[in-house]
Amino acid sequence: MDKIITQQLTDIANTFRERHLCALFEADPSRGRRYYVETANLWLNYSRNHLDDSAIEHLLMLANKSALDEKRQALFSGETLNQSETRAAKHTLLRAPLKPHDADSVEIHQVLKQMASFVADIQSNQIIADTVITDVVCIGIGGSELGTRIVHQALSASMRPRVQLHFLANIDGTAAKSVMRRVTKESTLFLITSKTFTTIETLQNFATLKAWFTQDFTEQAFMKRCYAITANPDAAIDLKFENKQIFKFWDWVGGRFSLWSAVGLPIAIAYGMETFSELLAGANQMDGHFLHTPFHENLPVMLALIHIWYGNFLGYPTRAVIPYAQKLEKFPAYLQQLEMESLGKSIDIEGQRLQYPTSPIIWGSAGSNGQHAFFQLLHQGSQIVPVDFIAALEPEHEFVDHHNALLANCLAQSQTLMTGGAIDKKEHGHFNGNRPSNFILMQKLTPFCLGQLLALYEHKVFTQSVIWNINAFDQWGVELGKRIASDILAHQTPNRPMTFADIQATFSHPHCADGKNTPDCDDSA
Repeated sequence: MDKIITQQLTDIANTFRERHLCALFEADPSRGRRYYVETANLWLNYSRNHLDDSAIEHLLMLANKSALDEKRQALFSGETLNQSETRAAKHTLLRAPLKPHDADSVEIHQVLKQMASFVADIQSNQIIADTVITDVVCIGIGGSELGTRIVHQALSASMRPRVQLHFLANIDGTAAKSVMRRVTKESTLFLITSKTFTTIETLQNFATLKAWFTQDFTEQAFMKRCYAITANPDAAIDLKFENKQIFKFWDWVGGRFSLWSAVGLPIAIAYGMETFSELLAGANQMDGHFLHTPFHENLPVMLALIHIWYGNFLGYPTRAVIPYAQKLEKFPAYLQQLEMESLGKSIDIEGQRLQYPTSPIIWGSAGSNGQHAFFQLLHQGSQIVPVDFIAALEPEHEFVDHHNALLANCLAQSQTLMTGGAIDKKEHGHFNGNRPSNFILMQKLTPFCLGQLLALYEHKVFTQSVIWNINAFDQWGVELGKRIASDILAHQTPNRPMTFADIQATFSHPHCADGKNTPDCDDSA
């Protein structure tokens, strides 16, 4: 980050140490209307933050100094932004209209047609002769599962899925056992999603379900019900998948941005290709907003700058995300991967160690449940935790009084965090307030608006990565653990339970990064 602007922002931040948010509203009663940006069906009010016009002006200067405009153009033009892996990051192309002269776009839309045909065959009972498909088991982990799961959860509360989706991610055998108990073999399809088709958890779960299925049926019957979603078709073919059973995506599709590709096939199966298309359209709308809108009116840019302001200048190391929508209960978990895997870096793109913090710790849960769990800490805890509140103006159900009560609670929490107050004369009943929050409001939690919301946070993360000068599209910290797990497993005898002695041996002979049993393999200093 630019040192001169950073110092100016640090000086501005210090002026807010003794300034209460209520005082900012008293000095400028119009800030609730001015500190506000919007695009179709989506609004952000950021007035309840320790910001003034000078802080915003300098944050915008920071964005301009980082060449954000050039970098967002590079993102959409398919330049190699993932430099550590020499790849582009063209996930926005996955939700864009067909570009006949772009080979990647043509191939993307060919896969979309393949998906639509597959969905139609399921609906017309043509996948397995004379068999109605009732269940689909989605085997995959991380980006191969999280995005699809959050969309499924969001849609299933108001739309009846045409088939039941079951997600199998964890390598814990109880997860596989749970799926086995809930499905009927003959009427179930299995989608195996892995970018490389080498993911340990995914292949182990695939093998376990195969062994379970073939207790009663042939391997041929099992494979007839299996479909691969991967960027490595050759590896799928090696595992006896036929070409017609493979849905392709590409190595430039990062896992946490892969929902928009064939990885989102379970959504199309359960809710129809038209619903998946609406999701893509919402994300594409946000793409256009991010690409073409000036920074001061740009939702992803302004949200990113506020989050940078929290961590780099006000010193808040964590942020809560509280969706007042039961359908978005798992949205904080989705953001944990999107934000912490993308931004959890301590090395910049030139390979230099950073001298400033990057990703905060993201956590949260659905409101109003959280009010009866961790909101005590938000209101009276010794650390200040900024909050992103998310809500929908219109309900997806007929219970208007329920929705009014939900919104009232959301608004009340945001207001109380700012104003504070007292419910008892004793000190324990006093709330200082002065705790920041953002308020994100959707018109209605439709597939279109959900696509907008997910893309909003994607572009926010990209904006932060540009300003911090880090690569948002790699995840080397994930890869090392996978390698060591494989090494540990290689020393175990198949089908023999691991013993206490086996576990103790890993502490006696740690697998350090340099391959030596020495303390200097720790690079955390």
